[in-house]
Amino acid sequence: MPVPLPGYVEFTGQRPAGLFQRRFSLVRLIFLLIGLCHAVAAYSSTSVLTLGPDIPYRVIAEDSKSLSFQDARQRFGEADTGPFQTDVFSAGYSDATYWLNFSLPQEAFAEGKRWLRLAPTYLDHVRVFFREVDGDTPWRKYETGDLSPMPRGDLDYRFAVIELPVPDAGRGYEFLIRVQSTSATLLHATFWDE
Repeated sequence: MPVPLPGYVEFTGQRPAGLFQRRFSLVRLIFLLIGLCHAVAAYSSTSVLTLGPDIPYRVIAEDSKSLSFQDARQRFGEADTGPFQTDVFSAGYSDATYWLNFSLPQEAFAEGKRWLRLAPTYLDHVRVFFREVDGDTPWRKYETGDLSPMPRGDLDYRFAVIELPVPDAGRGYEFLIRVQSTSATLLHATFWDE
């Protein structure tokens, strides 16, 4: 019987054990990755914007709880209201009332109308004022909160949800939101597309 050379494998006509299984596993892995890429692409097409990280805002804190809507608008028109915030709004346990001011640009409505979702549900009083940026449309007002007698919003959902139609003027919306709570004061506002 001849002695095999080092590194030489004698051909017997059979495939080495496991070669088919390794190739089949590789094909399964490729299809799994393709499916995962499609799932990520589908998820990323749903655009969710978050107040703070995606939409900067300004804040006024007031201890007297007597600032009216018109007074808050006037104060935000002044230059001393501070820099824009880019974190989710959180003030902890506080007796103060907070006003937030921001704009949602027209580009946010490229896919159609949006839904504003306000969380958490334990905030006592939340008032949302918004209108189109053109300045000629009247302000719309929604009131929600766990002590508010008003319905939670435009959808029967555990969080307050407000429908935002595509702005007619083509310049987006401007917002003022008043938040008052005896619990931890936190507002996680997100804008969902359809």
